[in-house]
Amino acid sequence: MLTFQGGVIDLIEACRLTGRDQIASLIGTHNGITRSFWRSFSMKKHMIMGAIALMLVAAVCIAGCTSPSSPSPTTHDAVLERFITAYKGYLTDVPGTENGTMTAWQVTWSNGTTVNIHATARYTQTNVTVTYNRTVTNFPSTDAATAYLRSYNLTGYALSNTTTERGNVSETALGHPLTILKVYDKMSGDVSTSRTIEVEQADGLVIVTDSTVTSS
Repeated sequence: MLTFQGGVIDLIEACRLTGRDQIASLIGTHNGITRSFWRSFSMKKHMIMGAIALMLVAAVCIAGCTSPSSPSPTTHDAVLERFITAYKGYLTDVPGTENGTMTAWQVTWSNGTTVNIHATARYTQTNVTVTYNRTVTNFPSTDAATAYLRSYNLTGYALSNTTTERGNVSETALGHPLTILKVYDKMSGDVSTSRTIEVEQADGLVIVTDSTVTSS
């Protein structure tokens, strides 16, 4: 009986030991798998973070390459640049009249060969204020300017007397004496406020001026 019990005890003890070893083995296997999993996960995480970093760098580079560049400055016509300077001096020192005081001056380029000048001058002796809107175009040739003038609707305009003073600004701009100087004008208004529209050809220049004289 004792032998049997001993055998039973021995058997139970063997099973217990065997079970413990199996459990330890299972735990070891589990720990190995866990360590392997985390090593794999860590490697993948570093790979993913590296890929994200590369994508961000690429996005910055692409954004820098595709960002709009600053537009190149427009080259303005040299003749018109000289015209602007000469015309501003003319308005404040009109030959045969008093000197004026410039109260407004704005230059707007429509393109490289056409410019608009808005100016206001005050003349205290005559007690008038004159506002000018003048558009000047430099055509490639005198013939081109003449053709444009012929196509212009001059209904209601009269051919005006031309003077040397009127052509001085254009001569200064062009750098030579004028061969053609024609001015057509149309006037309206009353004593207190008058408006004059002028269409002028000075060789290759065509100048359209809308001016208003206000007495005050």
